[in-house]
Amino acid sequence: MTGAMGLSALMNAWSLALAGRWSEVPQLQGVHEDLLDEADARFDPDQEPYCLAQAQLKGLKLLRFGLRFFSRTCFRRKKELGMLYLPSSFVSKLRQEALNDLKPSSSEPVFVSDGDVLCAWATRMMASQQGKQRPVLVLNIFDIQSRLKSIFRPEHAYVQNTAFGSLSIFKSGEVSRTSFGETAFRIREDLIQQSTEEQILAQ
Repeated sequence: MTGAMGLSALMNAWSLALAGRWSEVPQLQGVHEDLLDEADARFDPDQEPYCLAQAQLKGLKLLRFGLRFFSRTCFRRKKELGMLYLPSSFVSKLRQEALNDLKPSSSEPVFVSDGDVLCAWATRMMASQQGKQRPVLVLNIFDIQSRLKSIFRPEHAYVQNTAFGSLSIFKSGEVSRTSFGETAFRIREDLIQQSTEEQILAQ
């Protein structure tokens, strides 16, 4: 399987081949071998532990989660899938609201992306439907090709799926107590912390 980056590399190589520009077609990596096996070989558990190791489910907690997930998936009403369209003006308004929330608490310029504020907006929507102590887990997807520079080289094209995820763990009551900007900035900080080469290898 490939991801968005791999599909882009494949389409680019195909376009160059159709144009007869064979000398420019990059060497495709990750076709017959999993390059992340090298990452597993390089991992040193004593170097830097995974920052969310304490939150990982093990033993009975993992079993209970599996049973609960299975029962909800099989016996509850099926969820409807759909597409949500958000105008750019709405996204800009959300981002400005987040920045306004963060200005009083920071003397330095802060950055939150459109993705951060959309995740925060969706998180607040979901948390408002839960009890105060229910956990809310936010999964943010990022690509590791530009972050694992010791394995992925810029002159090669990689077609294997290299998507990873960063996690933000909230309590639903915590989300309602903090400002919108703080939630967005927390998601941004978790992404930065978990997307380093050391943390990727630790996962």
